Amino acid sequence: MELIDNSIILGTSHLGSVWRTPKSEFYFLDSVVDAGFRTFDLAASYQIGGTERLFGHWMAARQNRNRLFLISKGGHPHPIIAPNRLTLGALQADLEASLRRLRTDYLDLYLLHRDHPDADLQALADFLVRSKQSGKIKNYGVSNWHHERIQQLGLDIAASSPHFSLAAWEKQPWKGCVSIAGGHNQAARDFYTRTQIPVLAWAPLRGTKSPEAALTYLANQPFPVFPIVGSRNLKHLEENEKIMGRNHCRLRS
Repeated sequence: MELIDNSIILGTSHLGSVWRTPKSEFYFLDSVVDAGFRTFDLAASYQIGGTERLFGHWMAARQNRNRLFLISKGGHPHPIIAPNRLTLGALQADLEASLRRLRTDYLDLYLLHRDHPDADLQALADFLVRSKQSGKIKNYGVSNWHHERIQQLGLDIAASSPHFSLAAWEKQPWKGCVSIAGGHNQAARDFYTRTQIPVLAWAPLRGTKSPEAALTYLANQPFPVFPIVGSRNLKHLEENEKIMGRNHCRLRS
């Protein structure tokens, strides 16, 4: 069974911007891998595919795919045009496009990127199982899904990626986002405690003045938590990793 090698997952939504040169992006990726980071959180929607495209060029140049743990996501809605893209056609297109941009035959973990009430849950479950059986993904999970809908999906998922932080947000940063932070989300945290589904927590430091306090809070939850941190500061990343500790929590089969 594959492992997430780090307590910190590297967020990549800032990579691949037209405002940065590939040389500077390659330098950053080289530096974090040399420092021991191996797990990266990507998505088909980041930089309209630019993040995965840049990442694919970098992996091809470094020939390091087998050293990395890649998470990507598909099915993200297109505002107004396609509010529900959790359809077989959209997901198949997103997965194939991600593999093509990343220049890889498989993803270590693939997440359904935001839920929609009109999604056909049985069709989604079938798609994920078939994609794993075909070898295109090693494991599957969800991103920004309420825990009740995870239960309805009826799959033993490998991970879930909601917002989770010491600080609860006052309002959603984007429509369709799901948080498990704050007193009003205790039921969600109880669900993760019961199931022990690993939580890949995005924006874990948002709204907190002390990264150490925020990460210590996450590291001491009764369920496994892997913060997704998008910092470009290697020193900060190394400090974050040290705080969390290398718990090497196994993903589910």
